[in-house]
Amino acid sequence: FNYRNFKVNLNLVAMKAKILSASLIVLCLLGWINSTFSQTDSIMHDSVYRNYIVHLPPSYTPTGSYPLVINMHGYGSNATGEQFYAEMNPVADTANFIVVYPNGVANSWNSGQLWSYVPGIDDVTFISALIDTMVADYSINSSMVYACGMSNGGYMSYRLACELEDKIAAIASVTGVMSDSVYNSCQTDRPVPILHMHGTADPTVAKTTIALLLETLLQFQTSARQMALPLRRFITGHVMMIQR
Repeated sequence: FNYRNFKVNLNLVAMKAKILSASLIVLCLLGWINSTFSQTDSIMHDSVYRNYIVHLPPSYTPTGSYPLVINMHGYGSNATGEQFYAEMNPVADTANFIVVYPNGVANSWNSGQLWSYVPGIDDVTFISALIDTMVADYSINSSMVYACGMSNGGYMSYRLACELEDKIAAIASVTGVMSDSVYNSCQTDRPVPILHMHGTADPTVAKTTIALLLETLLQFQTSARQMALPLRRFITGHVMMIQR
């Protein structure tokens, strides 16, 4: 038995424990700082309590006027997961806008496809009611309300662009595209700006899907007057393909 080596090993274990403890404390502090200006709230919509997380920039004052970004989670996720996955709060803090992360019922959004459909839930009117609530509760510039989301949340953003364009100024989507049912019924009174981000190696929503959508949007842009299609006014957009 080598007492000296045993003592050295104990010292190393103690040092590693201290480092780990310090790291955990830092992470907890960072989490606390990130959530200091975030709070959970809820509204009753169609007899269902719908909750959401609101993040305010540190400089928020009731006398200001702030843009609002509605950030929607993907299928199977939730508002808390989206808040940390998207890492939008630090951007909101520096760019001075408010973010709201709503929760979909059963961790999904009724965005126009069967695989995320929840009977009896109208997410378009819920988001509309959420916007009204946010405008009433906070100092929000109602002409600067934007929707974005990941996957199923991106699909929902496209649906809002078609069915809630009177309240949504523009949308952005990561991996989520427009469902066939929304595509076939979409008719807006104005062009709605789109930012779409998609990975070329996405195994769930293939890049060919967004390529087809982009081709359609470009066709509308170049020959909108000659095409009597449902999306004839839905013609402005930008797509970012991320190579993997």
